[in-house]
Amino acid sequence: GPFLYRYISKRAEEVVLKDQRLYQRALLEISRGMTLIKELGGLSRLVVDQVFNTVKVDALFFVLNKEKDGYELKAQKRKEGSLGDILLEKENPLVQELLLHHQPLLLEEIEACLRDTKEEKEKASLKTIQLEMRKLRVFVIMPSSMENTLLGFLALGQKEKGQPYTEDDLNVFQVLANQSALAIENAIFYEE
Repeated sequence: GPFLYRYISKRAEEVVLKDQRLYQRALLEISRGMTLIKELGGLSRLVVDQVFNTVKVDALFFVLNKEKDGYELKAQKRKEGSLGDILLEKENPLVQELLLHHQPLLLEEIEACLRDTKEEKEKASLKTIQLEMRKLRVFVIMPSSMENTLLGFLALGQKEKGQPYTEDDLNVFQVLANQSALAIENAIFYEE
């Protein structure tokens, strides 16, 4: 009985995770070639196109705009409509959280913290972050940082069929975001 259960369980897991592993490998391959792109717009479009086509989720790519003192939506790929031009200023609580911690933001974790926290100032900040993520219709935000400088971030919509983002997903997207930071830095240097 236990042997049969483990065998069936392992086979079922392989079938379920097969697609996930395929797109994770594809994203890792994409991340290796990003540093060759010298133009910021082309880099941004490549990232969102590949994430959208490979993982089948909406993707937004924000990049630091020093002149505007904020993070500009450089490229987007969505199933339903465009969000238009967006600039998230550095004072925005969502951006402040990314600048402070350089860690991924997950909507479900923000909502859990919002339920658990008692401090009003923290609650207000979390509520603003939650509203901003809902307005953008994103479930995960992956920061692209170099030497404690937030160069940009990748925002991802809900996965197909409402599946949650796994730890493996987050690790792959973190590699993609880190490679994006290096590519952004190279593109900015090249443009300057």
